[in-house]
Amino acid sequence: MVFLLDDWGMGDEHLLNQHNVNQYHLSLDHADDEVSLLPLNNQVGGHTRLLLLDQGTICKPLNPRELEFYQNIPLDIQNFVPKYKGVMQGTGSGAVQRYSPNFREEQSRPAKRRREDVLRLKVQGGEVLSTVNSSHLDANNKQYFLLLENITCRYSQPCVLDLKMGTR
Repeated sequence: MVFLLDDWGMGDEHLLNQHNVNQYHLSLDHADDEVSLLPLNNQVGGHTRLLLLDQGTICKPLNPRELEFYQNIPLDIQNFVPKYKGVMQGTGSGAVQRYSPNFREEQSRPAKRRREDVLRLKVQGGEVLSTVNSSHLDANNKQYFLLLENITCRYSQPCVLDLKMGTR
């Protein structure tokens, strides 16, 4: 199941509630149809592998803290972060949950995923989730993904620096 916001969907909680959340089934005719998520091949690091739903949408394993950030982003920085498009819930094999990307093309390490591996998920139909909390995560082999704007899709040779500042 994919939930997309009609508009930006950011800002204060009262602004978020004013937006209509609609179901978007990725042009699928039936609930529980399978979709392929392709690896983002120009990713060179990070804690989780980014996947492409389509050229303009990146799927990132859902982290509740990150979801809260995108849902409540301050208005003065909205133009500087990728657009939050919604949340997708799918069911796949348990081995695809969270893993660090492996960019070495080694055949000797079958346990690690390779860059070109495609993740296939059944997109779930049914009930709309207004919130995703920790009890939803990893329950019944369901996987949740943030859907974010692919800010590199318009470029032939993108170069992005993801710089974090602050303390942990």
